[in-house]
Amino acid sequence: MIARQALRAASRQTRAISTINRAAPAVAQRVAIPAATRGIKDIVFAKEGGVERVYERSDYQGSKLQEILGNETLAMIGYGSQGHGQALNARDQGIKVIVGVRKDGQSWKEAIEDGFVPGESLFPIEEAIDRGTIIMNLLSDAAQSQTWKDIAPLIKPGKTLYFSHGFSVVYKEDTGVIPPKDVDVILVAPKGSGRTVRTLFKEGRGINSSIAVFQDVTGKAFEKAKALGIAVGSGYLYETTFEKEVYSDLYGERGVLMGGIQGMFLAQYEVLRKNGHSPSEAFNETVEEATQSLFPLIGKYGMDYMYNACSTTARRGALDWAPRFYEANKPVFEALYESVRDGTETRRSLEFNGRSTYREDLQKELEIINNQEVWRAGKEVPTPMVKKLHFKGDPVKKKKKATTGGVKKEESVSLSEPTDSTAWVRATDSTHINGPTVLLHSQGPSVLNFHSTLSKPHMHSLNESIEGFTPSDVASVWVASRLSGTDTITLRSPDGKFLAADKHGSVSAMNEARGPNEQWRPIIQQDSSIAWMSIYDKFLSLDEVAGGNIVLRADSDTVGFGETWSVKVQAKYKYEGEREKLRQAKKLSDAGGIDISLDDEEQHTFQAYGKAAETTASDRKNLSKAKQEGKLNEALLDKRSKTKSDKFC
Repeated sequence: MIARQALRAASRQTRAISTINRAAPAVAQRVAIPAATRGIKDIVFAKEGGVERVYERSDYQGSKLQEILGNETLAMIGYGSQGHGQALNARDQGIKVIVGVRKDGQSWKEAIEDGFVPGESLFPIEEAIDRGTIIMNLLSDAAQSQTWKDIAPLIKPGKTLYFSHGFSVVYKEDTGVIPPKDVDVILVAPKGSGRTVRTLFKEGRGINSSIAVFQDVTGKAFEKAKALGIAVGSGYLYETTFEKEVYSDLYGERGVLMGGIQGMFLAQYEVLRKNGHSPSEAFNETVEEATQSLFPLIGKYGMDYMYNACSTTARRGALDWAPRFYEANKPVFEALYESVRDGTETRRSLEFNGRSTYREDLQKELEIINNQEVWRAGKEVPTPMVKKLHFKGDPVKKKKKATTGGVKKEESVSLSEPTDSTAWVRATDSTHINGPTVLLHSQGPSVLNFHSTLSKPHMHSLNESIEGFTPSDVASVWVASRLSGTDTITLRSPDGKFLAADKHGSVSAMNEARGPNEQWRPIIQQDSSIAWMSIYDKFLSLDEVAGGNIVLRADSDTVGFGETWSVKVQAKYKYEGEREKLRQAKKLSDAGGIDISLDDEEQHTFQAYGKAAETTASDRKNLSKAKQEGKLNEALLDKRSKTKSDKFC
C-alpha cells in the first residue's frame, strides 16, 4: 500500500517539480508560475503576497555573455573551493580569467595543474588586482579581513569589486572591509560548495545563486552581477541584498543545516540509548533512515510527499508532534537570528578564527564530536545502499563438472571462474554485456546517470578515474538485456524506463516498454571500447557545446572520441559471456564451420514485433554467417523486404 501511495505521489510531484524546480526553496506555497519571458521567471506567493523574480542562464550565454564581459578581465583572488570552481567555469565560457594567489604556495601549484600559466594567467595577488577589471575576492572571511589593508589601495576607480559572501562588507565595523566609494560592488553567492559549482556546470545544469548590488557607481552593476552569476556556473539567479544573504547564510548554517541537525541527532540518539536500545538500532532510527531514505525524497518531492507516502501510524505521529517541535524550537531560532543580526556571531567567528591556536582549538572540538557514540556507531553500521548498489546476494555456488575419461564435458580449460562474482570489471565483448551495467566516458570523466525526477539520462562528472570507478548510486546502474537471437541490447534504468533514441538523435528514458527506439547494438572497437548504435544506425555520443556544456545525443554517423564508451559489468556476467563464446566456438568447430545451434531439422524464427517469419535451412545458414560478421540486423531487414513483410523477421 505504501509503495502504491508513494508511486502516485511521486507522479504528482514530478509533474509539479518540472514547473517549480526553477524556483528557490521556500516554506511559502507556490500558487502560480506564469509562462514568463525566456530568461526571467516570477514566483508568486499566495498568503505572503509579493513576487520574487528569478533570472536563468538561457539569456546570458554565448554572444550576450561576451557582450557584457568580453572586454573584462576577471581577477580571481584566492583559489580555494569557490575560486577553483568559479574560475574554471568562467574560463570554459570564453571569459578572460586570471588567478591571484601567493607565489609557490599550494594554491599556486593547483592553479598550474588546472592550466593557468605563470606570467600569463597566474600572478601574485597584487599584480592580478592591477591587471584585472573585476576583482573577485574569494579569500576566506578571516583572510579578507586580514589582507584588506593591503588590497584596498590597489582597487582603482573603474574596477568592479566582487564577493561571493557578504560577510566582510556587511560587518565592516568588525572586519575593516570598507569598499572604495568609486567602484561597483556586487555579489554572486552560489548555494553550494565550489566543487558542486563545478560539477553541476559540467553536467549542464548549474547551481542556484543569490545576486546583489551593494554599490552601483556605473549604473551597470546589476547587469554585470547577472552576467557574472551565469559566467561562474549558475543556472538560476535570485535577487537579494548583501545583508539578507549574510543573515540567511549564517542563520542556516547554525540552524537546520549543521548546528541544529547535530543537536537533534544527538538528543534523539541519547534518549534511545538511555532506554535500552542498541547503538545500531539507535543510529539507524536517528541518522541512517533520515539521510539515506527520507531527506533525499524530501529534497526531490517535498514534505507533503513524505506525509502522503508513509504509513498511517507514522503520519499520525508526525502530524501530532510537529507542532510541539515547532513551539520548542521557534524561540531558539528567534534568538539565533538576533545573534546573527546584531553581529554577535560575526565577532565570535572573527575572534576564534583569528587565534594563533585556531587549528589546534578547532581540532579539539571536532574530536569531541568524532568521539560521540552516535558517530562511532555510524562508522560500524553497514550501509544498506552499498549492498543494493553492488547487488550482493547469496554466494554463487560453484558447479561441479562431470568428467569422462579425464576429459571435461565443458570446454573451459583457459577460463577460470571469478573469485568475486559481483566485482565490477570492464566489458570487452558484446557477450559480456548483461545484467547491471555502467556506461562511462573519458570526457570529464563522467558516467551515464538516470535522473529519476526528470525521467531523463544525463552525464555525471567523476572525481576518479574510469578504471577505479565503482558505482555508489543506483542512478549510475542500467540493467542490460539481450533480445533473443540477436546482438541487440536494451538498457533499463533503476526506475524501469529504457534508454532510447529517436530518429532526430534525441536521447531519453521515458518508456517502460521496449520498441525499436529502445534497441542498441554495441560495436566493439580495436581498443575494446564500445560504440552504441541505435536502430537508426546512429551512434550515442557526447558533444561539448558553447559554454562547455556536455550534450548527450545519438545522431553521429561515425565513431570518434565522443562516441566511444567504457562499459563495466559484474564479473559473473563477463565470465558467462566468455563461457558462451567457448561453447559456440566448440559447436562451430564440431559442425565444420556451420553453427548447428540453427538446427536444420526445425523451423526456427527470429524475434519479431507481432508476427514471426519462418526461415528455411538456407536462410538460417546465411543468417548465421551474417551474425558472425556483425551484419545480422542488415540481413534481417533484407529478409523482411524479400518476404514483403512489414514486421521484423
